[in-house]
Amino acid sequence: MNSQIVAASPLEQVLAQVQHESGNEDLTGLTADDVSALASDLWSWASGVPAGTQQVRVVRDAEGPSGKLGRSLLEATGPDMPFLVDSLLGECGEQGLEVRAMFHPVVRLHDARMVSVIQIHLPLLTEEEARGLEAGACRTLADTAQVVADFKPMKERMREEIRRLSLLDQPRMTDALEAVAFLEWLTKNHFVFLGCREYSFKTDDAGAVLPEEPNMIEGSNLGL
Repeated sequence: MNSQIVAASPLEQVLAQVQHESGNEDLTGLTADDVSALASDLWSWASGVPAGTQQVRVVRDAEGPSGKLGRSLLEATGPDMPFLVDSLLGECGEQGLEVRAMFHPVVRLHDARMVSVIQIHLPLLTEEEARGLEAGACRTLADTAQVVADFKPMKERMREEIRRLSLLDQPRMTDALEAVAFLEWLTKNHFVFLGCREYSFKTDDAGAVLPEEPNMIEGSNLGL
């Protein structure tokens, strides 16, 4: 986001970013006025969502200055964070919906908060499809927020395990070093942590793990 866009009002930021992104999208059947009107309506709705919360809506039968546009819109807003767009596009894919276009303005408010607003253009949905998509998108965004909130604690837990393995004595040191190298590679942005939990395994007198169901440690869950 350049400094000129940041200095603009929230609506001007949305319109400028949508205009910038329009060149990369298939907007067949829409006029420039349609695109601007849809963007303005997106921010009009998003600006009324309580601060710090996520919200989703489906505009089932979108209209613009040129009339009904023969498409539905999935719209979402909330605090800016990673994975929002990929998560929503994944939900559309899971529901077998073709994505025609997508806009993702990020708005800087006067109090320095960064708000993400997303508009995904879809074929005209039935009422049932629209309800299913809205429910699925709400669940997806809630899951995404949980993963993002726990992302740093999950990486720290991985680092704790790396430190523990690094202190193991022989004769298992060779295996431990291989495990440490692999885990360190994962922590260097080669893996997206979605969730983790700890388990305890029963062992025999020699320390070998018994072929029994492990016990999940209460309160150890992070992410999903």
